[in-house]
Amino acid sequence: MSPAMDFHPVDKVKQAFKIRIRTSEREQDWLPEVSNSLPDSGRAQSPEEVYLETIKRDPQNREAYEGLGRLYLQEKKFEDAAETFDFLTKFDPSRDIYWSNLGLSLYSLKKFREAANAYEKALNLNSKIPTRWINLGLCFAAMEDLGKAVTAVRGALNLDRRNLHYLTLLADLYIQAGNGIKAEQALEQILEIEPTSRAAREKLMKLKI
Repeated sequence: MSPAMDFHPVDKVKQAFKIRIRTSEREQDWLPEVSNSLPDSGRAQSPEEVYLETIKRDPQNREAYEGLGRLYLQEKKFEDAAETFDFLTKFDPSRDIYWSNLGLSLYSLKKFREAANAYEKALNLNSKIPTRWINLGLCFAAMEDLGKAVTAVRGALNLDRRNLHYLTLLADLYIQAGNGIKAEQALEQILEIEPTSRAAREKLMKLKI
């Protein structure tokens, strides 16, 4: 273990850029608002530079890697994000959010097989976050493995049974798979929850023709 350091990268970034760092997937994204300069610095630094400076001083500083990875996701630098979270999964494979963020990075790079593997590992560690099941389902759907995609979406619905977005995705997957009966059941569930859903009603009418 590295000795404790006086330099705290997340606090420094927060102070300089007014970023609220996400601590879990349930929190909303917050984008940086850049100030004129860092405290006690002769020039302005980007958040990325702050994190990289910290890592250079202390290569084992997990907090800096976490912040850097989230920053890369916010900035849509998915190659860099994937590399960072891949490192973190090796640094501490027991942290489910590392695997989930790795999955998001890989999915954004259209590396669907690798993304699915990452989401499965995240779910093995913590299966109580519905969006992970949905994202896993989207990975399988992108690979045209509709059976596994349906199973994953049903995993999300087991946690959030009345979520209209999840039910809509389930219905669409059944339609793609040619399973009209199951698609009708999912659409009827949507209409029970939201009777005014025009999209669900139109899809249901097409299936019944």
